[in-house]
Amino acid sequence: MSHRVGHHCAHSEPFLVLLTIAVINQKGGSGKTTTATNLAAVWGRERAVRTLLVDLDPQFAATRHLGYRPADLPATLHDVLADGVDTSTAIRNASDPGVDLIGGDRRLAELELSLVGEAMRERFLITALETVAEQYDFCVSTALRTSACSPSTRLSQPIAYSSRSGWKTKAHCRA
Repeated sequence: MSHRVGHHCAHSEPFLVLLTIAVINQKGGSGKTTTATNLAAVWGRERAVRTLLVDLDPQFAATRHLGYRPADLPATLHDVLADGVDTSTAIRNASDPGVDLIGGDRRLAELELSLVGEAMRERFLITALETVAEQYDFCVSTALRTSACSPSTRLSQPIAYSSRSGWKTKAHCRA
């Protein structure tokens, strides 16, 4: 599959864009994890699209859904973002062909709070994903509900609107 190549401006170096969908909603129990895991599964299994599922949820529901426990993983997203562990070390094959997972864990909640004052905090996640971008056609990320804190404090929300993520789509759902 081909990747989209972007440019910051006319004179800048091109960069690889990993098309990313962040599934975010302010309400708990609204199907964020189900949506993200099903998108990844359909793209991987039925469309033969190499998809990376990133579990940004401190409740790690997508990780559990795919049969993993954070304690059994060699590294989680927290380890990548907080401790500088290589992103590829945290990637695990999901049961669906074409789908890989970077698992979440409870420590992501603390990490989000510790990054509130950091400038460009969304770059931590984007930089981590850029190191594996060539291996995937799409990235789907889950996130916990955003009402517990201001959306601006969330690590997951800024990536959804970052200029380096491929799509900047915001969907509104009413329950």
